[in-house]
Amino acid sequence: MKARTVGALGILTLALSACDSDLPPYHRLDRLRILAIAADPPWAGPGDTVEISALVSAPGPAPVELRWRWCPVDVGAASKEACPEPLSAPWPASDLGAEMQALLTLPGRAHIEARCTAVPDGCPDGQLVVFVQLEAMTPNDRLVGVREVVVDLEGRSHANPEIEDVEARGGTRAPVPLDSQAITTVPSGELELALWPSPESAEPADGGTEPLTVSWFVDAGELEVNRSRPATLQDPATNLWSLDPPGPEGPAATLRTVIRDHRGGTAWASFRVEVAP
Repeated sequence: MKARTVGALGILTLALSACDSDLPPYHRLDRLRILAIAADPPWAGPGDTVEISALVSAPGPAPVELRWRWCPVDVGAASKEACPEPLSAPWPASDLGAEMQALLTLPGRAHIEARCTAVPDGCPDGQLVVFVQLEAMTPNDRLVGVREVVVDLEGRSHANPEIEDVEARGGTRAPVPLDSQAITTVPSGELELALWPSPESAEPADGGTEPLTVSWFVDAGELEVNRSRPATLQDPATNLWSLDPPGPEGPAATLRTVIRDHRGGTAWASFRVEVAP
């Protein structure tokens, strides 16, 4: 079984058995992938319950088995061992289950402050960082990702960004809104993709508006870029998707989009499109 890792807030994937030149394009959904891990809220307060979810992609019908763990120290994505720190109430147990989502309930303020006092670096800027690890497995592959969860002691809030609309335009045709709940028919050839974040996604940060980055993934055709940014909320993140006419395997293709801000906020949307003959 191959072992690969995903960085704490990024999507760096390492295939230990292959050279860089052997790797498929970053945007191609042709193997087990952890595309994103989100915490809601991304910045939590003492006593809050944080919902952790993931966007996991795997080709074929084989089921993907998930396992969630958490630890107050970073054990690294490669580790399958239990958290090295002893965990006792009111801290939750390390094992967070095997469902599509996991819940991490944080202890109250006194216990968070005690933790800040116990660790060598304390809690810089009034924030404690804990770590959630996701292990995703199929019969032939294993992938591990780590997500940081920020516990803020100063009462500062931070929300995940949101995807408001995604459209596809083929040639001179009118833009087609993509529907995450249904299959959308699009022409073959080069499609212009556009993604708009919601107005609430532009949170203030560092004296301005927090920048947003969109990552794009497909299981058919080719994308012009792996990532792009919306210049403003009026100017969407864009990409070009080259799709071939339908072949013997059928006309359907998958597009997945992930939007991130620079403080760990994450959201995604998935679409199925049908390529017209």
